[in-house]
Amino acid sequence: MGKIVFLFIIAAIAWVLFKGLGKKSGKPGAGGSDATQSRANDVETMVKCHRCGVLMPESESMMLDGNVSCHDPAHCLHRA
Repeated sequence: MGKIVFLFIIAAIAWVLFKGLGKKSGKPGAGGSDATQSRANDVETMVKCHRCGVLMPESESMMLDGNVSCHDPAHCLHRA
């Protein structure tokens, strides 16, 4: 009975190690680790408001008369 429990524990450890290595390897030829790729996917283009000069992510900006502007012009820190 002790040998069966021992073999079961060894098999469980091997399975956990195998599953853990599978997650870290990623796709072959992907060129980098998963952590590096997830950070690269989170990067967003920064744009500058033509009215106040504030840099912001593109998703938080809007086009106003063909120029990039703060999303809420009422709160834009534009300089006169």
